[in-house]
Amino acid sequence: MAGTAGTTYEAVGHIVGRTRNHRRNGIVTTFNASLPALGAAIYGIRMPGDFAGIAYRSQVTVTRLEHLRRAIANAPIDCARMSARLRNLADIMLTDVANWRTTYLS
Repeated sequence: MAGTAGTTYEAVGHIVGRTRNHRRNGIVTTFNASLPALGAAIYGIRMPGDFAGIAYRSQVTVTRLEHLRRAIANAPIDCARMSARLRNLADIMLTDVANWRTTYLS
C-alpha cells in the first residue's frame, strides 16, 4: 500500500512538475523499493524457521506410518487387505505433502 502510494505521488508530481527536490524523490524511490523486499525477506525467514511446525508434522506422519507398519506385520496377507493398506499408505503420504503445500503457499 505504501509502495503504491509513493509511486502514485512520484508519478503525479512529475506530471504536474512540482517535485523538483531530487533528494526527496530518491528517498521515496528507495522507500518504495525497500518495503516489498523487506516483506519478502521476513516471509522467507519465517517459513524455514518454523521448526515446531515441521517437527509436529513429521511426528504425525511417523506415528501414522508406524501404525500402518504394525497393521501390515500383524495381519495375514490377502489381496483386499493389501489394497486397503496401500490406499492408507497413499493417504498418509498425500496428507503429508498437502500439509507442506498448505504451509508454504499460505
